[in-house]
Amino acid sequence: MLNSFINSIEYCQQHPVRHVAKMKLKHLLLAFAVCFLVNTIRDVSSQSASAAVTVPVLKIVPGKDPGTLEVSWDTVVGTTYQLQFSITLTNWIDLGPPVSGDGNKIIATQYPGTTATFYRVQAY
Repeated sequence: MLNSFINSIEYCQQHPVRHVAKMKLKHLLLAFAVCFLVNTIRDVSSQSASAAVTVPVLKIVPGKDPGTLEVSWDTVVGTTYQLQFSITLTNWIDLGPPVSGDGNKIIATQYPGTTATFYRVQAY
């Protein structure tokens, strides 16, 4: 787990979020948490040689409207994706219906509240 945490820091340093000075602390923490989760998922998926579905990498940036975030990921034809959120990292709630991949990027605008919110996408 410590290696995942260290890898997250390195990943986030190599992929800085644009407009960091304009971002609120909760959005920075959210971006860091997502980087941590993505790297944890990568570690787990790389240990499984039988993983048939590519784990999507989420990108989260400030949205065009104040107080919004844009959550996006690239899709693969024939793969279905379900965007989810959690405030506990244990109970995940679906955001909208599952979406079929067509090889293009999916962008979902989110309106996070004052509570730290974590996002993930499941691929199947």
